[in-house]
Amino acid sequence: MREQSITQRRARWQEEMSISFAAWEGLFFQEACRQAQRAARVWLEKADAWLRQHKPRGWRVVGERKRTLVTRFGEVTFRRRLYRDEAGRYRFLLDEVLGLPAYQAASAEVMEAVVMLVRGMAFEQAAEMTAGVLSGSTVWRRVQRLGQRVHEAEDAEVERVFGQGQPPQRRGQRVAERLYVETDGVMVRQRTGQGRTSWKELRLGVAYSDEGLERVYVQGSKKSDFWEGASVVWGEAWDWGCVQEVVVNGDDASWVEGARVLYAQVVRQ
Repeated sequence: MREQSITQRRARWQEEMSISFAAWEGLFFQEACRQAQRAARVWLEKADAWLRQHKPRGWRVVGERKRTLVTRFGEVTFRRRLYRDEAGRYRFLLDEVLGLPAYQAASAEVMEAVVMLVRGMAFEQAAEMTAGVLSGSTVWRRVQRLGQRVHEAEDAEVERVFGQGQPPQRRGQRVAERLYVETDGVMVRQRTGQGRTSWKELRLGVAYSDEGLERVYVQGSKKSDFWEGASVVWGEAWDWGCVQEVVVNGDDASWVEGARVLYAQVVRQ
């Protein structure tokens, strides 16, 4: 009888309060997020007002613009001042002080957390971990934009090194006379937007040394050669000037044979 009474009370509560007992945590979390969004907007606009009083000499306010930033507690829309500096360039002082890249809608903490989540789960599952703050489609778009910037930076570095003959910007400090590389291609189904999917070959390479250090490279851009991109990424870990030999393991795919661009003698297995 007592168990039946508890069940009846639960049902009556859910009917009157329009919320289930199982969902009460998410309800209060979302309410806390809404309060944080309002507080963050006020704080950001106060910071922008303070910066106006301490702006660099020669900068002139030419207007205000809105910006929406996706944070750990949801979207925050705020207004900040647009300046024209002494050289005639248009700049947002608040964005520069906070280190917010142009056209990036998500905060650094959100991007880091989302990328870590989608490494091991689907976009919709990663969105569920945010308790409704982000949707699956939003997570997908943010990851795509981050990936595009990574590809562009990689392509630019490959062009510097292999197109212009300049030294790498970031040179690894690890010393190894021999590197071992495992390569393969795998077909994966990828999401392209609007509910569509397509098949794409990912070219993978894992480089490791006798000391146990390991680095994975996945070719995401079609502009750069696989081995040129891999050499740039692996060169951030190892000093190519010390590598005497690279043992490449892989099948007879034509792209695997391109390992000759590496900065060392190549041994194929």
